[in-house]
Amino acid sequence: MIYAKDIVDFLQNMGVNAICCGNEYLRVNGFSSISNMQHGTVTWLRKFDKGNIPAFNEFHNILLITTPEVYEHLKGIHESAILVDHPKMCFFETVKNFFLQEPQYYISPTADIRTINVGRDVAIGSHCSIGENVIIGDRVIIEDHVQIENHVQIGNDCVISSGVVIGANGFGYYRDIDGNNSAVPHIGGVRIGDHVDIGSNTCIDRGTIEDTIIGDYTKIDNLCHIGHNAKIGKNVFIIALSMIGGSAVLEDEVYVAPGAKIMNQLHVGKNAFVGMGAVVTKSVGENDVVAGVPARVIRKRLPEDRE
Repeated sequence: MIYAKDIVDFLQNMGVNAICCGNEYLRVNGFSSISNMQHGTVTWLRKFDKGNIPAFNEFHNILLITTPEVYEHLKGIHESAILVDHPKMCFFETVKNFFLQEPQYYISPTADIRTINVGRDVAIGSHCSIGENVIIGDRVIIEDHVQIENHVQIGNDCVISSGVVIGANGFGYYRDIDGNNSAVPHIGGVRIGDHVDIGSNTCIDRGTIEDTIIGDYTKIDNLCHIGHNAKIGKNVFIIALSMIGGSAVLEDEVYVAPGAKIMNQLHVGKNAFVGMGAVVTKSVGENDVVAGVPARVIRKRLPEDRE
């Protein structure tokens, strides 16, 4: 059992200004979503909708993580709450700290591992192929059927999901003296920072001369393609079915929505937002929100867009 006070203390130790309202010794034994609440759980709510008030009176021992503004609307409806400025972040930090088990680090006997540069507490799944020039940091989880080859460096605390290919040659050709297509040699690698997640069946190509780079805390969804020589900054989101062309540069905090395409050699400025299905044919400025085919600037990105 976890008390409300335990969660408040945890959040305050993180540096969060967390205030407990109601019974600080309310006990919870799990977590649930606001749309599917369960007795004795912690949940969260970011916005108040008077047309869709959660049925708190149907459940007992519900601890709500929410904002002071939302709590004002809930007075007389629900009393046991922890008030914070960023309830989503605080809820999921609470779930990770109190209710999730530590990952099991296990290396499958079917994995083909030719590198000796494997860090501590690393998990490698079934039928993976890891080349001899690969460097893997600490606490990395590599799921099943992953191929990592050539000069690839993976930082600490990364998750590589099943079916990912990292370090293969990119799609680069030139016309030879006879006018025929000839492959560009790829001698670069891939450098992946710390706390990077890469979704299933995503491909990240090695660089031609310089490395392809993925910055710290960047999260790449399933079925994405990162072209050779791309430079992707920190805290970037690249969502499913997106394509980042070769030598494109994405600065820190960029968000690429599902199915977007960014042409090769373009620059996307810090904190820009590329809309769903957009085809980016020109460089994008800092804080710009672009959408459409071809993508056009529709407004500036606001702080509340990031919650």
